[in-house]
Amino acid sequence: MLSNCQTCKFCLDEQHHSTDIGCAVNPEYWEMWKRLQSLTTEVMVRLPIYDCQDYQERTHVTLTALVNNTLWQVGAVEAGRQRAYHSVPWKFCPDGTVSASDLWRGVWQKIDVEVWSIGVAIVHQKGNTDCFSVVFSPYGQSFTAFKERKEYRIGKLIT
Repeated sequence: MLSNCQTCKFCLDEQHHSTDIGCAVNPEYWEMWKRLQSLTTEVMVRLPIYDCQDYQERTHVTLTALVNNTLWQVGAVEAGRQRAYHSVPWKFCPDGTVSASDLWRGVWQKIDVEVWSIGVAIVHQKGNTDCFSVVFSPYGQSFTAFKERKEYRIGKLIT
C-alpha cells in the first residue's frame, strides 16, 4: 500500500504552489503520491505500488521543544504572499527570550500549549517595538506569525 507522505517526517509543510517539492528525501515518490490520491481504494489495492523506503512517521512535538534553542529561517508575508527568507535566523530560547542576532531582541510567553502558540514582544536596534503571535505547526517544522490578525511572517525550522 502507498505510504502517506503527509504523515512522514520528511514532508515539507510549506506547500504554497502545486510545483513545490513536498519531500526532502524522495521527491519522486511525492510526485507519484500526489497523482495517485485521486484514485479509488479499489484501484489502489490492485496497483503494484510499494511503500516509500524513506518513510518515517512524524511525531507531534511539544511547545517546549520548539522554543528550546531552536533556529528558524523566517520570511515576511506581504499582501498574502511569502517573500524571500531573511538571511538572519530567529532563535527561540527556553528562558523566554527570542532574537534575530543583533537586529532585535525580545521575549516570548505561552498563549495556548494545545495549539502550539506563543506571544512575542521585540525591541529593534533603533528602539521601536513589535508584538505578534506565533503558531507552530503540530509537527514543529514551521510556524506562522500573526500581527493584527494577519499573516506577518512564515518560519521554517533550521535546527
